[in-house]
Amino acid sequence: MNLRCIYCQTPFTLGRMEKLAAIQRLQAEDMHHYDVFCPRCRRANTVSIERLQIFTPGWKEGLKTLESEAAQVEKSRAAVASVAAAVKSAAPSKAAPAKKRHASKAAKATAAKPQKAASAKKKPAAAKAKPTAKAKPAGKAKAKKK
Repeated sequence: MNLRCIYCQTPFTLGRMEKLAAIQRLQAEDMHHYDVFCPRCRRANTVSIERLQIFTPGWKEGLKTLESEAAQVEKSRAAVASVAAAVKSAAPSKAAPAKKRHASKAAKATAAKPQKAASAKKKPAAAKAKPTAKAKPAGKAKAKKK
């Protein structure tokens, strides 16, 4: 569905899945208009449910397939959650996992100093920045000479 923002006149499209989701939401909440947001200015443009239905051929069948797909996804999520719960309960619990020991920051710093000293050579001094001219005060005006 091709739309044009009523504020900035930017053309943009609305995909089939977004149209079906909009129709489903409008019917569920008993509303008459759907707010489509412009990708450029992010302002809401209202589209009536009638216009959405006209520009979405086969929207009734599409809603049925959308609902069946949502039910399948819910079932698969529930199955994954139950498997994860079973794995957590089957795994033996450990009292406290051993912590990894890292070298202290001071030890790392002392180990790194010899490497830096060996690889560091005297570098030429950086060029000094030239001083910029100072701005004249704006309040004082020059007097004209006659």
